[in-house]
Amino acid sequence: MAQDQEIQAISYTIQVLEEQANILNERQEYYVETLQGLQITLTTIDELEQLPDNHEIILPIGNRAFLKAKVQEPSKILVAVGRDVIMEKALPDARDYTRKMMDEIKNAQKTTKEQLSQILKKLDELKGALNQRVGTGSGGEEPPSEDSM
Repeated sequence: MAQDQEIQAISYTIQVLEEQANILNERQEYYVETLQGLQITLTTIDELEQLPDNHEIILPIGNRAFLKAKVQEPSKILVAVGRDVIMEKALPDARDYTRKMMDEIKNAQKTTKEQLSQILKKLDELKGALNQRVGTGSGGEEPPSEDSM
């Protein structure tokens, strides 16, 4: 009976850790997408430096919809610096801010990767322990459900 409770506790811990691993994987995907967006921002800032005042551009406004617009002052852009907070910044300041944001995301990405690695290591240990207790001795097999006992 005590072994059944121990198997149940290990199974529950495995389930919790798998959920945590999924959350961390989703976070990693978010970081990749965010870094891609910030890289596009840096490229656009570089291109804006070459534009004269009142240069006409085509601005995407939705799916297959565009708007003709004039960039009045390409040397200044509006940057979101917080929730519902937008500031006007000169291009060099906007570039520095964007690079700083990229560095922060990369640091968070590194931390998340380390956390994920620790969780996966613990999962492997627990699955090995579970397999020993249920007597399968092989990885990848699920323990028998309570209904089949």
